[in-house]
Amino acid sequence: MTSIYKLLADFIKQPYDEMTEISWQHKIILFGKVGFFFIGVGLVLSVILTWPVAILIDRLGVEIINRAKPEYLVDFLGKSAALLIVGLIVPIVEECMFRLWLSFKKRDILFAIAVILGMIIYNFFDSSYLILSIIILFGALGLYLVTRLKQEVFSKIKDLYGKYILLFSIVLFAGVHITNFDNLEINLLPIYLLLLMPLFLMSFVITFIRVRIGFIFAVLFHILVNTTAILFVM
Repeated sequence: MTSIYKLLADFIKQPYDEMTEISWQHKIILFGKVGFFFIGVGLVLSVILTWPVAILIDRLGVEIINRAKPEYLVDFLGKSAALLIVGLIVPIVEECMFRLWLSFKKRDILFAIAVILGMIIYNFFDSSYLILSIIILFGALGLYLVTRLKQEVFSKIKDLYGKYILLFSIVLFAGVHITNFDNLEINLLPIYLLLLMPLFLMSFVITFIRVRIGFIFAVLFHILVNTTAILFVM
């Protein structure tokens, strides 16, 4: 089987390149190889970034609080709830929002929009009725437009712009997690980006799994990463 490094390099160049259908056994083996790659590179990345970022924060005299750190989530939610919400529910929801639709299949796009709409409504539920009504209106309009388009349209978009949309999704997943930091300051943006580097790596790896191995494997990988992080601090 081709080395994981070559597969990842080829994926960057042509993420939607036609790939020979592989057996479940080979999928599991590839899943394991990607997992070890993530652990190895992730550890190296953490070691490289930890000290410079810590020194930089100390020199600037600032305090950066990440509300998504496992120890914070366990203290805030409790052990059982943290395992259920962060370890299981969040990975499933996030994968539906950020990667399910990367198949460019109409069915997956519709489901992803529905999940995104549900999450937006949940977060803005306490807002004014006007804002909530606008959100529901645009969400319903988006769902309607997708239902009216033929699958050939999405296939064409995939052929023409799939690579760029996929790369955007990788950056978007990691980028939205910047909201986990308290009291965001624009002058601290370089530090936030450095702290998010492991998430950029995670986003790339899970996207590779989603496209080349399958959506279920992507969800499973995300669950394993989140659950391991919670268990590590319990």
